[in-house]
Amino acid sequence: MANHNIIRFTKALWDTTKGTPIITMVFALLIMIVPQTFNSTFTDGTGVDITPEETTIFLNYHVAFIACCVMASFGRMAFDDKLLLRFKITFVQEWIARWLLFVLLPIVFFVAIVHLFDYFDNDSPYITYLFGVKLFNQPECYTLPLFFFGTSFFFLVSTFFKRFSFFFGVLILCFGIVIKIVLQPKGGFSFEAKQAAALPVISFVIVLSVLFLVLSYYRLLQKRKKQAATAL
Repeated sequence: MANHNIIRFTKALWDTTKGTPIITMVFALLIMIVPQTFNSTFTDGTGVDITPEETTIFLNYHVAFIACCVMASFGRMAFDDKLLLRFKITFVQEWIARWLLFVLLPIVFFVAIVHLFDYFDNDSPYITYLFGVKLFNQPECYTLPLFFFGTSFFFLVSTFFKRFSFFFGVLILCFGIVIKIVLQPKGGFSFEAKQAAALPVISFVIVLSVLFLVLSYYRLLQKRKKQAATAL
């Protein structure tokens, strides 16, 4: 019964977003379709003797990543007490529904679409598994943790900024990237060095992502308590 309530609540939550996530999804899909239409400009049509950066799936993975981060930034949308009362949803169930709707499902959807497009074009036969594409020229093993990190970060940011949360999240990330560039060795790290340090770096990224989710939970919880106190 509880699971049924979560599903009904999630559907109602989606209905109250006024179509903003749908616009984001359609826009992202249109961006993906354009290079698919002109596939010959990226590859020779056979998938032979080309680099990953020359394939449409390389571009589309980046589009999917950005789209997932935008969707995660909608995490605080439809913050409506009436929905909780109507479906008798606890706060834990509400948080799970928001995470499923704005984080997990978009990742599953966009990554599946990217690989579906690639399957029909068959321009990168060497990519045989999900998240097997380099993201921002990092080793492939970083791709899934980066998706986890990016969506968790923007989901957290949405709890601080109800409007323009993606914009503020990008500003924060840019500030962090500048610090990284300043602190890293001159010339940056080589691809081989990134692969060698993959385990500790990925572990750190995952821990940080989990921390973001925990903070988003407590941030929303505090807002719910404040609303309850105001109602009294």
